[in-house]
Amino acid sequence: MQPRTSSIYGCLSPSTYGFVYLSPFSNSFQRSQGKKSLEKVSVSSLSVVGFLKLTHTWIGLLAMLTGASVIRPSLVKAYSWGRSVVFPSPSCSVLPCRSLMESASSSSDAPVKDSNSSKVGIMQKIMKDSNSWEECWVNDVTPWDLGKVTPVVADLVKRNDLPVGCALVPGCGSGYDVVALASHERHVIGLDISSTAVGQAQKLWHERESSAFEFLCADFFEYKPRDPFDLILDYTFFCALEPSLRSLWGVKVNELLASEGELITIMFPMDTFEGGPPYAVSLHAYEKALHPHGLRCTYFQENALAVEKRKGREYLGRWKRCVNKL
Repeated sequence: MQPRTSSIYGCLSPSTYGFVYLSPFSNSFQRSQGKKSLEKVSVSSLSVVGFLKLTHTWIGLLAMLTGASVIRPSLVKAYSWGRSVVFPSPSCSVLPCRSLMESASSSSDAPVKDSNSSKVGIMQKIMKDSNSWEECWVNDVTPWDLGKVTPVVADLVKRNDLPVGCALVPGCGSGYDVVALASHERHVIGLDISSTAVGQAQKLWHERESSAFEFLCADFFEYKPRDPFDLILDYTFFCALEPSLRSLWGVKVNELLASEGELITIMFPMDTFEGGPPYAVSLHAYEKALHPHGLRCTYFQENALAVEKRKGREYLGRWKRCVNKL
């Protein structure tokens, strides 16, 4: 259908999208007869007068005549000087305004990956290429570091529900949990294989009273303290080890833990995925490493105080030696 252009005010041309206003000075209105996928409007000049005459009255009239609930912004944008615009093929149905808004809302509310997820990927690449936790710390790729005291650790300290004496935190990182555990009744050693991590912890806590805690740079598997520990806290350490090293971890825990000592494990991530670090863990994985040494789980429950991004995948376990090894 050719548009009628007898009026200085232009004309209204039927379109699948509603009505299109065409200036009488438009050079051409072309529709591809062979392809239903595209409609092309070519505008080489525009009547300023004609354009200005497209007032709110016209828009209201158009809406009334067509029953349209929205005028596509792209149609208005077509009327610019010397611009050629290609319209997409019309859909079978035109969404009303509310549906469009709901669609946009549902799209914007799509789940966004945790900001740490990209760092986990970088960490895994570093560990694959160089197997160096030091490099992770040097490059500030430490997605396991909460940047604060682990909530469940703070709760255990507050409730005075931990052994006193000497405590060890392997893979201590920035040392938040080390300082939280330290007291006049408990001396805590934070151990990390990364000298950068240890240096960062020492710098972070240098103004605190240091008689109750200290940081050492050492390999957990080669560490030989003078005395065994009354308490060992493992959080994001077991899961950082390749599964092939878990039995050796059990041997070392048994060596480092006093006969009446207690091992606290904050088990994360309790999952079934492949690869790592972090590697997926399970109660069975801990039992397999600890049972040969007589260590039994005396408490096992989902950690209700886990940070939001770890909820449902983190459990608290407490372990002590049994008299009879089974």
